[in-house]
Amino acid sequence: MHSCPYCTSFLGRSFKKLLHHIKFIHSHEPNFSITCRQCGQSFRKFNSFKSHIQREEKKNALLNFANVSEQGDEDVEDENSDEEDGEDNDSNEDTNYVDDVTRFLALFILKTKEENQLSQQTINAILDNTGDLVDSSLVEMKNKVVACLQSSGIEIADVEGLSGVLDEPSIYSQAKQRLQNEYQQMKYFVENFNFVEPQEVILNQYAEYRYLQGKQKLCLVKETFHYISILKTLQSLLNQADVLCEVSILFDVCRTGNITGTAEMGRV
Repeated sequence: MHSCPYCTSFLGRSFKKLLHHIKFIHSHEPNFSITCRQCGQSFRKFNSFKSHIQREEKKNALLNFANVSEQGDEDVEDENSDEEDGEDNDSNEDTNYVDDVTRFLALFILKTKEENQLSQQTINAILDNTGDLVDSSLVEMKNKVVACLQSSGIEIADVEGLSGVLDEPSIYSQAKQRLQNEYQQMKYFVENFNFVEPQEVILNQYAEYRYLQGKQKLCLVKETFHYISILKTLQSLLNQADVLCEVSILFDVCRTGNITGTAEMGRV
């Protein structure tokens, strides 16, 4: 069984599914870092880590990443066959794939926008153009599937449920539906990432004439600044699961050891 090193919600038999889980759930998180347990090399980009496994240490990483001792070639073959035969039967895996992709897409939006200082209009254009690429790729793939079936004398109607599958909207489109505009994106960030939204404060406002679309119009001009509440930020940080799990851990800095329920706890 493969457990996720970042959360306790994932447990499955497939190493491929574990990599898929890390990519879509954790790879766009702030300060993401993953270490190969075979060689100790750390990676800040998931694709670099995946390439490292595939190129040099795929077999060893498969065993060591899950803390499984090497049991010989026969056991490795059995585990690989489990990946093929049991992918649909993994226990305690994330059941809603659309939710996973939505979270991945939201993290991608937030990270890309802030790191590259992109406007909301640019982000929306990226999402729309990506959707067009995904849809065109799916159409091409569907056409190839239909052509292969017809070359074998099989019509789509002859395969139960195939027509419905081919006509389904892409997972990307379903995820993007929840993040269509800035309002939906900010709402998702606040509800799922404990995001603290910057607050706008109006310092001054006045009216002046400006040329808009070739016409002179009287416009209200605002002078503003934005701030992020320190108290709300601290509250958000202290509500993070990885911070809350430290509450039960008492540590004596002077003795460099965990404090247990002994008499020393009352000493100064």
